[in-house]
Amino acid sequence: MSQIRDPAYITEQGRTMMTAGGDVTYTKAVLYGQDISHLTADQVQALTSIGSPLKQVPIGVSDKQSNGKDTTVVLEATFQNDGLTADLPYTAVGFFAKKGEDEKLIIVAVANAGAYLAATRPDGVATDALDLKVAIAIGDATNVTAVVDPGASVTPATLNGAINETKQVLTALIDTKASQSNLDQTNAEVAKKADSEAVKSQLATKANTTDIDKQVKTLNDAINTKADKATVDAEIAKIDFTPYAKNADVDTKIKAVSDVVATKVGTDYSYSKAQLDEKLLALSTDTNGKVSADQVTALIADKANKADVDKSFKAVNDSLATKADQATTYSKTDVDKLLSAKDDTTDVDAKIKTVTDLANTKASQDSLNKLSQTVDTKADKATVDAQIAGIDFSKIRFRKQYLDGQGQTQDHTWKATKNTDGTYTIDLYKDDWTANKVNVLLSQIGTKADQSNVNAQVQDAKNAATSRADNLQSQVNNLKGARTANSPDFDSLTDSGPYYVTNPEKGKNSPCGGIWGTLIISNGADHRIVQTYYPDNDDSPFYRMKVDNNWQPWRQMAKMIDISNLQNQINTKHNIATPLFREIQNSNSWQDIFGVGNPNSVLTSIRIDAGGSGPLLNDFAAGVGFGGADTKGVLSVGYHNNQARITGGNGNGPVWSEDIAWKSDINSLLNTITTLQNQVNDLINQINYIKQNYLQGKRFPANQEAQAQQWENNNPNDIAMIEK
Repeated sequence: MSQIRDPAYITEQGRTMMTAGGDVTYTKAVLYGQDISHLTADQVQALTSIGSPLKQVPIGVSDKQSNGKDTTVVLEATFQNDGLTADLPYTAVGFFAKKGEDEKLIIVAVANAGAYLAATRPDGVATDALDLKVAIAIGDATNVTAVVDPGASVTPATLNGAINETKQVLTALIDTKASQSNLDQTNAEVAKKADSEAVKSQLATKANTTDIDKQVKTLNDAINTKADKATVDAEIAKIDFTPYAKNADVDTKIKAVSDVVATKVGTDYSYSKAQLDEKLLALSTDTNGKVSADQVTALIADKANKADVDKSFKAVNDSLATKADQATTYSKTDVDKLLSAKDDTTDVDAKIKTVTDLANTKASQDSLNKLSQTVDTKADKATVDAQIAGIDFSKIRFRKQYLDGQGQTQDHTWKATKNTDGTYTIDLYKDDWTANKVNVLLSQIGTKADQSNVNAQVQDAKNAATSRADNLQSQVNNLKGARTANSPDFDSLTDSGPYYVTNPEKGKNSPCGGIWGTLIISNGADHRIVQTYYPDNDDSPFYRMKVDNNWQPWRQMAKMIDISNLQNQINTKHNIATPLFREIQNSNSWQDIFGVGNPNSVLTSIRIDAGGSGPLLNDFAAGVGFGGADTKGVLSVGYHNNQARITGGNGNGPVWSEDIAWKSDINSLLNTITTLQNQVNDLINQINYIKQNYLQGKRFPANQEAQAQQWENNNPNDIAMIEK
């Protein structure tokens, strides 16, 4: 995915510059950290500047086309991470151009969330880049558009396939080594690699190229001293051979030459130098550049032994030295008869060529040099150890302003602590009580009643009690013929009428123990029976109902004085100086927020309209303010995103504000830490593997062969190389 949104925006001043005619010089591209993602297209196009630049580079024009009416210009800028000691987040890119000396911002491209350039490696080599191409179509005075190439905003690390989101220093150093997923297979392959002693033992028996060249030259020089066949034939015709050696002697010597030639290795048993180089290049190597022991053995198994080659060359030379010259030959008749049974000279030449070709197939010093250079490219142990020691996540710091267990504002910085399993934790659980304090506050706010609702409910209760008392009094006044009930079971009294109750403590189901009084009963066809009991001690009446066959519990009625007392308690409960709700715009002082200054006690819900000033969230946010004396606090909450802010202070107004970190913020941080830790663990495993399996080589001059052997004995996993 591109790191830059499409399309880019042509600014108003850029549109004016490019449609006015004349020469336009494209000068520079600049990275910015100012967040403009929330601006509308019209607001972006009206920009003349964005803020302080983070990094700038010159602009290149990679393409320009014109069809007579419209012109398309492709601008390209590349921001590399060379010299960056830390990741560089950015939010926008600006392109500049000028006419004459008047330079202006002409194009604005908005970055996607989370875009950044990664920090460079310790060696300062660039490993990440933003390569941005923007195509500008210029038409008439009202038609200028800019399109971001979606394939041009990439990093070299992504293109090369070598850095997989780790952006770590050591990745670039070991990206050619085996990955953790192939570790088991790599271990099995390492077990097959050739032992250095075995390789040296095999190589020691092979012929040296310079020795073979000397032998071939000697052979060619010896052959060049021999007579040409035509010359020999001409001279043979002139000479009497009778005084010279017999045919048997010549046969013996020729047979010796033939036997020596027969011992030479043919071309089907050897490789030319070109073939050998081709095979060496085709050899598969493991991630450390090693060749397996099986490949080395197969490569040299069918090569001639140096001692055998030397012996054969010596036999050929000795045989040639015994050949007769023009002064000591047989007669023509004898030689013709003898040669008719021997090989033609062309056959002998072919066999000599076979010997020469054999010499050319021996390994060159270049091959040995390539092997030495391969060993030299392996990572040095001290360098790898130093890189490992440089990784320290305990240097990570996290600073936050928070509330402690006593509700006091604190400011503290925590560091990452390494756990026993190798992970790191930033632990602020025991210190930060902000979430707990806010939760308690919110729970208390929900239990408070609105004063207007309470007053209405109290008045309703007054009216109901008055009505009930009036009805009861009317019933009492209308009742006649009251009866006396001594020690009654109240459950058995169901007939309508008044009862004078005595000694209720000796009866059952009395509402108030042994207090004498008057019982009024209303019976509605035995399905709904109401009992009302008026104690003689002027206490409040009791009543209950029988629904079908079940008596409900006694309930005591409230008197007017009880209701008045309750009203007084409610009135005195509200002990704050502010209304329960305020709509405000500015929040610079307690007067702005609560409508009162110090030292008043406050508890108010707030609506903060947009356009004001002050530390509270002021984009149609909701809030609650609280406190007393000269210390107060406010919680403000945004309506369109998960943003909340705690503000507090004393004196005349707020002195600090801090946005609340949500669980999602902590989870995101924990996920980032976990990802980094997994990458570090993988790199540590790879480095440990390299330390255990790398092959170290050391050069020794030719006169220190004994020292080289001793060094290899002391370092079994290493190889010594002797320079000849």
